Amino acid sequence: MPDNLKLELLLRDLYEAMSELSLVLDSEHKALESEDVEQLQQAAVNKDQLSDRIEQLETNRVAMLQKLGLGKDLAAMKQLINGSSSRAGDELYKLWNMVAELARECTVKNKLNGVIIETKRRLTDSSLSILHGNIPGNTELYDADGAKIASKGRSTIARA
Repeated sequence: MPDNLKLELLLRDLYEAMSELSLVLDSEHKALESEDVEQLQQAAVNKDQLSDRIEQLETNRVAMLQKLGLGKDLAAMKQLINGSSSRAGDELYKLWNMVAELARECTVKNKLNGVIIETKRRLTDSSLSILHGNIPGNTELYDADGAKIASKGRSTIARA
């Protein structure tokens, strides 16, 4: 199989996997908003599987570049595409740009979901702290074994 065709198929597979990842990240975002634990768990499983698939495709892309005596960076990818015939090069360049744009979108979506998760985690920690009678924001103390403990407030939710 000619190298241009191999590269085109690889880029199409990457684009498909990145598109699926984008949809899973959207699903994860909806699950976080609606606090749907089952949907969130399924999104996490799907995200892991797609991440593994994308990692394998990226490994294949780097191996293809190295087989041709090129480096593994973006400049090597551009060099490979520029070395193709003009029509094939144009198509490969479009595919590569589409993959790169989807990767950027997925990164932004994943970071946003991470911020939501961290915010919800902090809220949960604060709520649990209040329920246990601790005052959120108090400095931590140390017990006899040297482990950190939160200082106790004067009242608990049970006393209120």
